Order: sequence, then C-alpha cells, then structure tokens
Amino acid sequence: MTFGLACCAVEMMHMAAPRYDMDRFGVVFRASPRQSDVIIVAGTLTNKMAPALRK
Repeated sequence: MTFGLACCAVEMMHMAAPRYDMDRFGVVFRASPRQSDVIIVAGTLTNKMAPALRK
C-alpha cells in the first residue's frame, strides 16, 4: 500500500511505470492495508497525521 505525501510519491509512480516495471519483481500496489505486507510512506509525516497512519 502506498501513501504519497510529496514529490516522493511521484517517484513511486515512476517505479510502477513500464520503464522500471516493479511487477516483474512481484511488487504490486494494493488499495487496502489488509491486502498489504508493507506500507511505504513516501514523504514527510507530520505529528497530526501520525495517529491516523498508526491505525
């Protein structure tokens, strides 16, 4: 699952594009935390956003 907060999220979108093709390594973006093994937080996480992310 991805959670893009800044320009780092754009770099993650490039990684999913055909040029780098992360699918060939078995990495697939999922829409739900229940389906995810890893959550990548790309960007700055503020103190106000931290409790929502921990849930």
